[in-house]
Amino acid sequence: MMKQQEDPDIALISSFIGNNDRRSFSSLVEKYQHDVYNFCYRFTGDADDAADCSQEIFIRVYKHLPKFGFRSTFSTWLYRIMVNACNDMVKSRAYRTKQVSIDDVATHSHAPGPEQDAIHKEIQQVFQAALLRIREKYRTVIILRDVEGRSYEEIASLTGMKLGTVRSTLARARLEMAGYLKEYRYGL
Repeated sequence: MMKQQEDPDIALISSFIGNNDRRSFSSLVEKYQHDVYNFCYRFTGDADDAADCSQEIFIRVYKHLPKFGFRSTFSTWLYRIMVNACNDMVKSRAYRTKQVSIDDVATHSHAPGPEQDAIHKEIQQVFQAALLRIREKYRTVIILRDVEGRSYEEIASLTGMKLGTVRSTLARARLEMAGYLKEYRYGL
């Protein structure tokens, strides 16, 4: 069992498990909802899908928290659930029917204002569209490393991959992303 000093969420989890204290669970949700939504949005590229996926993640957490074994930090355990839920959503038949084109996204900037803001928004949209086109395994490591800035060791822990596999998967993911972004390299 982990020491309580290592993970500030341990007290909340213990209270939820031991006393069925729903306020403790609500505190966990409040603490992590922004991170969960952002990860889901990057993974799905759609605000509604990200909200649905976030809700599914917290339902899974609620159901499985009593089985939390205190062998890792709560955030590591949560990220595993997030990755699995996002992968499940992307693999679902309903989700696969959605198609996103880099050309469609790149030509529709929704942020009026100064030219710099418009260019920044367009770059983000092109990146997001390319991110949606790569394999889920690649998308996960790109989000964790290049968007969230996590270490290779954290990514290995979160995904269950070996450290060398994380590095090689990230390299392949970046190459695949570069292929999708190549046509925009000089246009933005």
